[in-house]
Amino acid sequence: MKRVLVLTALSVLATACIDDVSPPTAPPVSASVDQETGATGSLGRYVAVGTSISMGWASDGVVGASQYQSWPAQLARMAGVPFNVPFLKTPGCRAPMAAPLASGVRISGEPVAIAPGAVGCSALARDAKLPLQNLAMSSATTYEALYVTPETRNDPFYTRLYSRIYPPNTTQLQAAFLAGPTFMSIEFGANEVLGSRDGRAIVGVTLFPVNLWQQVYAGMVGTVRANVPQGVVVGLIRDVSSFPAFRAGREMWADREAFLRKFNVQVLQNCRDNPNLISVPFLVPATVAAGVAAAKQGLPPVPMSCAAGPATAVDYVLDPTEVAIVNTQLAQMNAFIRAMAEQTGYAKFDLEVLYGMPALKPRFSVVTLMMTGTPYSAYMSLDGFHPSAMGQNVLARAAVAAVNRRYGFAIVPKVLTAQ
Repeated sequence: MKRVLVLTALSVLATACIDDVSPPTAPPVSASVDQETGATGSLGRYVAVGTSISMGWASDGVVGASQYQSWPAQLARMAGVPFNVPFLKTPGCRAPMAAPLASGVRISGEPVAIAPGAVGCSALARDAKLPLQNLAMSSATTYEALYVTPETRNDPFYTRLYSRIYPPNTTQLQAAFLAGPTFMSIEFGANEVLGSRDGRAIVGVTLFPVNLWQQVYAGMVGTVRANVPQGVVVGLIRDVSSFPAFRAGREMWADREAFLRKFNVQVLQNCRDNPNLISVPFLVPATVAAGVAAAKQGLPPVPMSCAAGPATAVDYVLDPTEVAIVNTQLAQMNAFIRAMAEQTGYAKFDLEVLYGMPALKPRFSVVTLMMTGTPYSAYMSLDGFHPSAMGQNVLARAAVAAVNRRYGFAIVPKVLTAQ
């Protein structure tokens, strides 16, 4: 509920008097959406399972254009193999956020904070072919990929999205096997730690217990290996602070003049030299919206604090102790993924190849965040957690390098340049 309340404040910006805000636009794409295929190549029949990153989720939504640029789809095109994707018609399910973030709307015109049960959900493109080969799903945990079907996904939004991707009474992994894969990519684990975005790092609450996850993940990878001769597993990031959506309190302090001058927000003294990680998408736009609204009424600046509350508080701030808890779990999970890759003989690469890039986190600027089309660098979409087309290309090229090295393929990586 608090997430909805925080995001609801974004809608204020849609009517606020911010002189420099340009009209909202859809995130650019470099190619039309189609079922591009080539001659069967070294990957054979490729099927992808995983989370939002493999799905092509971007800017807090998914649509055919972003699915086309997912790293599995880019990998398949580089390899020249057919790859049937469940392309969603425009504006998507749910529609991605529009740029700039100050507009407070999605590309559908819906407010960013629209209730999950009310958000629009486009149908699949009419020419979608079955069986589908990219079965990755936003928000999916390893457990859900093994056990959850459209009928058992009890969520006002995801029940609808699941029903567009998977047949009735079919899990993600079951749907993948229906496609008859000879090569699979397996990308899971991120959602087992991303609950910590709300500022809590509590095992069993926002973090899925590692010992239980290891059992589920081993079952997943073991089942795939027993049925699919070749594949690639994807490791995680090393440090939660790598996400562009997380910024230290001291970065808010460094940009305090812009906060005050442009948006009537007073960054408090407790942000100075503060290492706490601020969950930017949940806190900064809402505070900016409140500041702009206050200015319209002739009210004083709205304060912005970087202090962390109690460990159990949903405050969208991670203190160093909480960061250490998340990073310890990431290290344990990465070690297990590495061990499973060695045990199965599958290729492996890590999300770290993208999220560890120094260029991913340029100097923080609240003006850039709220009023441009690339608030988190050219490699990240508008939500600060999911890759843009260029970021997905980094992952696709890492996948090419991994499978070429492991299986002696000769897939040629292709670089996607800025739009």
